[in-house]
Amino acid sequence: MKHDPWVPLRCSYTDSKKINAVSDGAEILYLRLIAQCDDNCNFDGNPTLILCKLYAERAKNGQVSKRKIEKRIAELTKIELIRHYDNGGESYIHLINCLKCARKDCKKDVRFPVCDSVNADLPDAPRNETVTDTERKRNGRVTKTPRQNRTEQNRIEQNRTEHTPIPPALDTPEFKQAWNIWVKYRGEIKSKLAPTTIEQQLKKLSKHTATEAIAMLEQSMAQGWRGLFEVKDDNPKQQKPKHDRAFDEHSNVGETVQV
Repeated sequence: MKHDPWVPLRCSYTDSKKINAVSDGAEILYLRLIAQCDDNCNFDGNPTLILCKLYAERAKNGQVSKRKIEKRIAELTKIELIRHYDNGGESYIHLINCLKCARKDCKKDVRFPVCDSVNADLPDAPRNETVTDTERKRNGRVTKTPRQNRTEQNRIEQNRTEHTPIPPALDTPEFKQAWNIWVKYRGEIKSKLAPTTIEQQLKKLSKHTATEAIAMLEQSMAQGWRGLFEVKDDNPKQQKPKHDRAFDEHSNVGETVQV
């Protein structure tokens, strides 16, 4: 995936005292440095290289010279918008309090040596030249993607499902096995149990014995149901017909008659 830098400026950029203290040419150089520096906010410090890399067209037309670049660099350095540092005998520029980030799924763009001490002696000042962490979050660059959110939500629900306590009355190996089969069954029929539903169903089953609860689970799975119901008696007591009951009531009448 192509590297996609993201370097918006804060709305307060135009009100920055430092920015308004430099000339227009120095401000343009600062903006071009922001656009071309790496993700650590570092760039070449050689004025000739800056002229060639940042002002190629204008240098060719004679609009910008090396001397102008040196003067603008001096302005930005004096006002503490940039700072020079050396590494391996080469000169580099670091943009002070400048935030430049790339997409989190892309490799970080680092093209220049990093100087760890470049900001060591700077006061804890607000980062007022570029975008803040809060604005970056609001613009969605450090927030999770919808797919990541769904994955995280599924993980949370699965963890809650797996750690839902079984009521003491049902805490038997047989019931746990039947319950796991029930949870798997609900997933197979595309009706996955939500954590709240699990809690309510276990509460309902706890009103019965473990054997009765297992029978309820097996009944719902056998019938293809999504809910849980009390087990129906498949062999209800057959009542005798009314005429048979009437015969029984008067069957011993003849026994009391004497001949």
